[in-house]
Amino acid sequence: MDYVMGSSILWLSVLLHCILAPISVSQTAQTQKLEGQAWMDIFNRSKCQPRWVLLNLLNEFPQFSDFLFKPPCVSVQRCAGCCLDEAQSCFPLQAQIIKMQVQVHKTKSDPEYTEISVIQHTECECRRPQVNATLKASRLTATSGDKKVKKRRRKGKKGRGASKNARCEKPRS
Repeated sequence: MDYVMGSSILWLSVLLHCILAPISVSQTAQTQKLEGQAWMDIFNRSKCQPRWVLLNLLNEFPQFSDFLFKPPCVSVQRCAGCCLDEAQSCFPLQAQIIKMQVQVHKTKSDPEYTEISVIQHTECECRRPQVNATLKASRLTATSGDKKVKKRRRKGKKGRGASKNARCEKPRS
């Protein structure tokens, strides 16, 4: 009797192995295929491109802080994403102004429907941030030897109420 029971369990385990083995092989092949597609999918999702973001209207229009917008946020496309070069950032290349209708609640009055204009990015690119490019260009041209450069007057507390010659010098005894 033990022989029959042991052989039955052996045959059952072989049968289960044969049934489940092709499934695990096909899942492995399918997983490998998905991993190959997943990298490209992840890359395409993370690249610099217009993305839907929620824009808080009070942050966008701080001059209307006395009003209550409904809805308080709107969905617009803005440039975001990763660039292949870490020194670059995602910037808008083209944008358009879109109009949206929102409810504006003024203090102690009935709500009004108003159209607001919001910038929406339509095309993006990766480029290096240009920090004070015009300032740097003006400094470069200002150092040329042929042209006289006018010195700009400094603003601030320095020089107020004091004559030109009243510098910090040791008093003569």
